[in-house]
Amino acid sequence: MVHIEVHHIVNALKFARAFAATRDVRYYLNGVHVDVDPVESKLRLTGTDGHRFGRITLDVRAPDDFEPFIIPLDRADAFLKITKPKKSDTYTVPLSDSTVGELAFTPIEGKYPDCDGLFDRVTSADRKEGERTGINFSYLEDACKAAKHVGNKKFGAWSMTFSGANHPMLLELDSPEYFNAAALIMPVKL
Repeated sequence: MVHIEVHHIVNALKFARAFAATRDVRYYLNGVHVDVDPVESKLRLTGTDGHRFGRITLDVRAPDDFEPFIIPLDRADAFLKITKPKKSDTYTVPLSDSTVGELAFTPIEGKYPDCDGLFDRVTSADRKEGERTGINFSYLEDACKAAKHVGNKKFGAWSMTFSGANHPMLLELDSPEYFNAAALIMPVKL
């Protein structure tokens, strides 16, 4: 179990939730995946529907024995509905594989997609001259909505990396309160 400042867990859940599937037959996508960054040992939350990925890494060190789990969307939504912190609130809430705050849940069983591999491929891909990449507008709009929860309130901008027509677009967000927030949007053929 870890304890996370209430504003951070609320905003991180809102961010990752914006990318998660809602009624996918791949049931393990209908939730927010919680795991640990293998390099930094920081807690991170990921949401995906298979076409877009959103991942945020919190500046919270995970315990050595931390095991990944998936919070069902209905329980994440219930937590967000009952947890409305004031700007001045500084309390922490517990997060474990069976609770978020005081709300209990049964984690979704299943193997979550390897987002690390996707993020690694995007940052190392070479773009060819003249290649065109199409991006689904509604996915980009959802990414912008998600960024409002955790982004720099003054500037509010994604850094975008295009790596070619066959690679996802990488969106990176600098935030003074969060360790790292990033999203991938899969391309569409033009």
